[in-house]
Parts: sequence; C-alpha cells; structure tokens
Amino acid sequence: MKTKTVLRLYALGRWAVYCVIIFTVFCVTTAIHFKVQPIMLIPVAMCIAVNETGELTAAVTGAVCGLLIDFTFGKVFGFSAVLLLFICMLTALLFKHWFRNTAFNIALICGGFTLIYVCLDFLFYYGIWGYENSLFVFLHYELPACLYTVIFAVIIHPLFKWIGLRRGSSPPARKKTPKR
Repeated sequence: MKTKTVLRLYALGRWAVYCVIIFTVFCVTTAIHFKVQPIMLIPVAMCIAVNETGELTAAVTGAVCGLLIDFTFGKVFGFSAVLLLFICMLTALLFKHWFRNTAFNIALICGGFTLIYVCLDFLFYYGIWGYENSLFVFLHYELPACLYTVIFAVIIHPLFKWIGLRRGSSPPARKKTPKR
C-alpha cells in the first residue's frame, strides 16, 4: 500500500503535467490561427474530468479552461467558463456511472457537448442579433470547428488515459456481470 505522501506526490506531479498541457494547448490556440479554429481546450478539460475523481475537480477544471477559451476567442468573460463548468461536471458524472473510458465514448460525449456549446455560442453571438448570412457562419465555421474539436479529442485521449493509469487516478473499471 502506498503512503499518503507518495500519493500526494503523484497527485502533485499529475496536476503539474495537466497544467503544462493546458498551458501548451492555450499557447497553440492563441498563436496559430487557422481558417476554422478548433476549440482545443474543451477536449482537454473533458479528458481531465474523465480521468480525475470528483465532480468538483471536473467543474473547477472546466471553469479554468472556459476562462482561457473566453480570453483566447474574445468572448464575454465567463460565458465559456459557465458552460464548461457544467459540461465537465456532467462528463465526470456520465463516465463515473454509465460510460467507460474509451476513445469512442470520449468522441461521442465530446461531440455532443461541443455541438451544444457551438449552438449556444452561435445563438448568443449571431442568432439573436439577426446578422445576414449567419447560417453561412454556422455551417462553414462553427460546425467544422466542432468536428475538428472531436478529432482533437480522439488524438489526445490516449495521453490523458496514460497519465491517469500511470498515476493511479483512473476510476476503477466497472465489474462485468457474469452471463447466465
């Protein structure tokens, strides 16, 4: 059995790696501009929420990544933070009770929640103001950003799964019931 000190050191190292990954993804998102910009901090926050135990941890991680998204994309400060807080908390609960930690499930949940995020973003920034050609923006910028975000989630999921397994923080797998 590992002592409390060793487990605390593992947790400190794990969170140091998480902070480095969040900062790196933030810098890449800020520095490199594509025609369609994926929202790369959403999958990072969701992968941390899946691999860490506790809904509070997931909520705080989502809020921090949401504030970084607000800063990066010039949105109203707190818009993405509130959305990601709930998204990451729901993700942690879904993976705690119903889903297994697989790339397919991450892609499915990330795609669904990113689509909700993108639709709310479109509604509050374009839809309610009645801009011309707002449907063009939704179809050619928002939906491809959602797709690229899901692709990024599938790419980075093994890294976070490996970090969770190496540090002993991954939630225990559900026991299979014997077939009768």
